[in-house]
Amino acid sequence: MFLKYNYPGITWAIFILIVLGIPGDQLSNRPFLQIPYFDKIIHTGLFFILVFLLSRGFLFQQKFSFLYRFTIPLVLVIGIAYSGLTELLQAFVFKGRTADINDFIFDVVGCFGGVYVFLFMKKIKLIKEKNKQLI
Repeated sequence: MFLKYNYPGITWAIFILIVLGIPGDQLSNRPFLQIPYFDKIIHTGLFFILVFLLSRGFLFQQKFSFLYRFTIPLVLVIGIAYSGLTELLQAFVFKGRTADINDFIFDVVGCFGGVYVFLFMKKIKLIKEKNKQLI
């Protein structure tokens, strides 16, 4: 039951690791990367999606009640820690990559954005369900 709802988030985390591990010299000649701050948009989007998917998975799974009860703090801790880990891997493990504190900051912004949108969508769903009950 856990994997049924959390495989999208886990798969996305693996995708992030692969994308952020691509050597910089293989990416530098791509025209879209010449757009100012495009890499920051990518970082924000990657972690936005990660936290959103993890939030959804933690809320829907029923095996571990603490994941359900503490979804928001847990996904924020996981997202921010994973962001820090990917920056450390870029600094010390991945060839042709460097760590950047600004990337980390934009990753964290993406994490909070993912939580915000998740909570907003959850609230809308609850309102719709309540309206259905009134009819």
